[in-house]
Amino acid sequence: AQAEKSGHPFPLTIVFVERKTKCDEVAEALTQQGLLATALHGGRSQNEREAALRDFRHGPINILVSTDV
Repeated sequence: AQAEKSGHPFPLTIVFVERKTKCDEVAEALTQQGLLATALHGGRSQNEREAALRDFRHGPINILVSTDV
């Protein structure tokens, strides 16, 4: 029921990785598998980071790949 309220069919998931490049690689690999993932790290612009968080919180993204800082 909680997932239905947030608009996400699957639980929200955060994956932490060590480096920005790995962050992008993991997000891309998940996307290629048909999953809704995005990367969040300091190499992205403030607007890109805000959009990633917004899409994660409110849909459609349900997997956030972030650096472990």
